[in-house]
Amino acid sequence: MYKPQRLPTFQAVHRTRSFAIAARELDYTASAVSQQIAALEESTGLVLFEREARDRDRGRAPLRRTDQPIACQCRRSRLRGSPARPRLDAGLVYEYGLCPRRWPEDISRKPLLREDLLLLRPAEHDEPVRLADALWITSRADTAGAQSLSRLCAAAGFSPTIAFRSNNYDVVRELVVATGAVAVVPALAQVPDERVKAVPPTQESAHRTVFVAHRTGSSNLMLDEFLTSAHRSLPSGTDHLTPLS
Repeated sequence: MYKPQRLPTFQAVHRTRSFAIAARELDYTASAVSQQIAALEESTGLVLFEREARDRDRGRAPLRRTDQPIACQCRRSRLRGSPARPRLDAGLVYEYGLCPRRWPEDISRKPLLREDLLLLRPAEHDEPVRLADALWITSRADTAGAQSLSRLCAAAGFSPTIAFRSNNYDVVRELVVATGAVAVVPALAQVPDERVKAVPPTQESAHRTVFVAHRTGSSNLMLDEFLTSAHRSLPSGTDHLTPLS
């Protein structure tokens, strides 16, 4: 199955032209990067990279180069159809329920997926967590995820005490286990872990929507194929994930 979280790995390899360098940047092993790229190629039916000696991989990319991981931090300015970035054809972008974004008029969006936000806490804690008194883990201060958490807590009548920040959801999960702090993460970021209990918050606005964004009137011949492939690969019958037409 196609997984959007593999796209940051794809882009790191495309930018660095090296599985090894991309692995160091992402704090993965080279083998893990290779496996993710192979899985992405299998799920899309495309040859994304031509393997060469000494790990010098030449990219044949359906998504063109950008300076930020497409699935994680595709900022608004990165998607403008301006002369400074004319090669960007499409990207996966997101919008938190409590953090609406304004998009340029020359950018079109097609909704792919709505994911619940999940509250993570250590599974070994049997007593209910008093969230107003808890220590919190969230993403970097200038991210929509951190802003969403602040607004969710404000709606519940308190301000969160931030103990740790990380944009790596694996690190966030390990911090929950190691420190007893709590966190809110998108459903796509959560993997089964018996050490962690994940429950959706009660607020209706506790969700995130994933879109495909592209320049209006784009003439790229692969855009329709990419959109079709993205919709076909969406999970169905999965808790906390709702495909959108």
